[in-house]
Amino acid sequence: MGYGGQEKRETVILTTNDYSRPELKVMLQGTVEKPLTFSPNPVILQGSAGQKITVDVEIVQHKDASFAITDTHIRHKNLIRAELIQPCVPERKKCILRVENLHHNSGSYADYITFRTSSSLQPFFSLSVIGRIK
Repeated sequence: MGYGGQEKRETVILTTNDYSRPELKVMLQGTVEKPLTFSPNPVILQGSAGQKITVDVEIVQHKDASFAITDTHIRHKNLIRAELIQPCVPERKKCILRVENLHHNSGSYADYITFRTSSSLQPFFSLSVIGRIK
């Protein structure tokens, strides 16, 4: 989701009041900064069926990013649970999310957690979760 960490090149067309050059094409190029990172990413929940399996995810806001995580949404609530054990608020640039396996049988699954933020520039982020239960 998004271009964070990637090199991006875009062409912009500027409209002018110069009759000889009513439009100018300008090329913009640069690296898009990531507003935050997840560690680990993706989350891998691996273990034996019936065993409690959790992973703590560190969420770090970068540089000038200043927002709160206001809500989390899990696509398959029967597979995983997620809880902010250290809340994400603008004053603190780091928070901790605990992800827990709820799948009781052996097998594999993939899910993701979507985060709603207080930022109008980046209102959503997603984190992949992979379960490998033996």
